[in-house]
Amino acid sequence: MMRSALFAFFDNPHRDFTRALNEQVSLVREAENRGLDEVWVSEHHFNDYSVSGPILPLMAYLSGVTQRITVGSAAVLLPYHSPVMVAEALAVMERLNPGRILFGMAKGAFPLDDSHFRSDPVRNREALYEAALLIQRLLSEKNVTFEGNYFNLKQATVVPSPSGIIPGHIATFGSEESVRFAAEHGFGLMMGQTATLEQLSAAVTLYKRCSGRTPELTLLRLCYIDEDGKRARAQALLSAHAFSERMLAVKAQNTPRSDAGFGTTRKTLFASHPMASAALAGTPQECLEQLRGYQEAGVTSLAIRPGGSSLEENIAIINAFAEITSDKSVS
Repeated sequence: MMRSALFAFFDNPHRDFTRALNEQVSLVREAENRGLDEVWVSEHHFNDYSVSGPILPLMAYLSGVTQRITVGSAAVLLPYHSPVMVAEALAVMERLNPGRILFGMAKGAFPLDDSHFRSDPVRNREALYEAALLIQRLLSEKNVTFEGNYFNLKQATVVPSPSGIIPGHIATFGSEESVRFAAEHGFGLMMGQTATLEQLSAAVTLYKRCSGRTPELTLLRLCYIDEDGKRARAQALLSAHAFSERMLAVKAQNTPRSDAGFGTTRKTLFASHPMASAALAGTPQECLEQLRGYQEAGVTSLAIRPGGSSLEENIAIINAFAEITSDKSVS
């Protein structure tokens, strides 16, 4: 069964921080009211287009103003955080909202972040893996002793401990290294707005080969649904272009100390045409067919970022998404 979700990006197209925050909260409430299963919250720093820097407080707030929907991170940029404080925050959220917290994690993508957080982009992936394993232990064990290249603890116990399991997901472009790490350590996968069906299928196949299990796979997608399919695709392209323009502008604010080839990765992540091409965009029937393709590729949760230019437009997209995800052929 493929779950339906909202990707809470905290878009700020009107350059009004209060409006951006309040409108995203309204969309989350609408998603819950329309029966969506999950909301996934982004983390972006020093970025006036996506005002979601303090991801853990935002998750806590959203879980507090909703009753049923599951709240996840898409994703906590672990090289910039204390693993102990992340584990403590997740544990408290889970105690207050049992069974409603999910934990996606990533290594970061912006040189400006690396500079301000004093993080080495060459070693961010290694730091992500180490922090992920430490948090996994802190959330499930007492008296944790851990010796790593980045983090060291002796007899540490998170208080309060979570009351249940908090599923973890590794954000990836489908690299063999990331998929293998997730498979070997029991994490799910999260793939972004430009991932192709071929990349999804390849990641699932590799994960199964490494672990003998089928992964939990969350897919993020730009979305525009309209009875006029041509208009829907045109609007998705406009939204993708605006997204790409702003995110690449943030990237250009700072020259990385060592790019290590990540510039190409960032351009892929934030490229407008691949994002629009991969978008869930078209008529309800066309989008229903896309959903079936995602399901066949192994996607277990589909999180949409509505591509409208107003709150009302994005509410309409959420409502249309809720209608097609209620179809029994994709449930």
